[in-house]
Amino acid sequence: MKTIVFTIRETGHNLEYLHHIYEVCANKPDNDYVFLIPNKAQESMGLFSWEKASNISFDYIPDDFQNKCIHANIIIAAWYMSLYLRKKVLEHHAQHLFVISLITLLPFGGFIIPAQISGIIYSIYLYKWKKSTLLRKSCDVLKFLLLSRTPSFNNVFILNDKYSARYLNRIYRTNKFKFIPDPYIPINNENVWDWRERYNIPKDCFLFAHFGSISKRKGTLDVLKSISMLPDSLRSKFYFVIAGRVFPDFVDEFNSNTKELDSNVIIIKEFCSFDFIANLCRCCNAILLPYLESEQSSGLLGYASQFHVPVIGPSSGLIGKLIKRYNLGILCQEGNPEDLIRCYCCIMENKWKNDSNVYIDQRTVFSFQRVISDTI
Repeated sequence: MKTIVFTIRETGHNLEYLHHIYEVCANKPDNDYVFLIPNKAQESMGLFSWEKASNISFDYIPDDFQNKCIHANIIIAAWYMSLYLRKKVLEHHAQHLFVISLITLLPFGGFIIPAQISGIIYSIYLYKWKKSTLLRKSCDVLKFLLLSRTPSFNNVFILNDKYSARYLNRIYRTNKFKFIPDPYIPINNENVWDWRERYNIPKDCFLFAHFGSISKRKGTLDVLKSISMLPDSLRSKFYFVIAGRVFPDFVDEFNSNTKELDSNVIIIKEFCSFDFIANLCRCCNAILLPYLESEQSSGLLGYASQFHVPVIGPSSGLIGKLIKRYNLGILCQEGNPEDLIRCYCCIMENKWKNDSNVYIDQRTVFSFQRVISDTI
């Protein structure tokens, strides 16, 4: 059997998942695999070890096609990608297609791609049902109806939410929806250095970290607003690190909101390596993820749990449910900078403690790969 593994994006978890899947494929010499990935991915593949496997080949998506898909309307992008994947499936004589973000092919993929299709769903519409418009609800239900009823869709993996997978199977009367854990990567960095020493942060001050991809949906503006609203009595006690690649459509807004920040805010606009993340997690008092789209998981929960650092995250959605269930930190109201300040004070008052490894023990790379192995 030949399988194409596809992603249109090369950043963040996409590259991590590709590597996890690559390791699974390398251990299945009787099957052939084609990794259809963006040309730009070659720039960051050095972050992982890709041992050569005779049954795996790479096919690179041209930059201009990737940009066309990323910047198009989601329906138009789905049409572009579905046509492109139809061509590639026929070109490589593949029988199976695995898509890192399956929702991006809807509504067309299941009808025009001549292969069995599996993939991962990140965003669960159930969590945003109450605040969605009638049109949005109709579109979401239609997409999941297509996933459950179209014969070409094989396994639909719901990321990090076993309860939603069960519920979706029940309401759509199928068994296609399956749970897959959001795996954390154990970090054992050798290049250890002290953030507080390097940036002259007093040991009695509190350090809050907001890192990863920087965008509006990650709640970055709320973090910046909360910093500007800090009373003088707290301003000297709190330090902030905001680090990561800024999304292109957020650059101007981000720059305009970071022009006049105090020296207690450290801005680093670059990719966060594993060493960078490990050293930051060791030194910070809390990780900030006040996401505005809380219906999908976050890899930062794994980093926080690994280093026993609390998160400050939304009280609703999947993220809120995970924080509450595993006692991963302190909950805040979405889109409320003032409530973020309350959370900072909770950290200062030492109102959180959790030395448990239950969350990460259930979300290892091996557990992710075991689920994938049964599919490809």
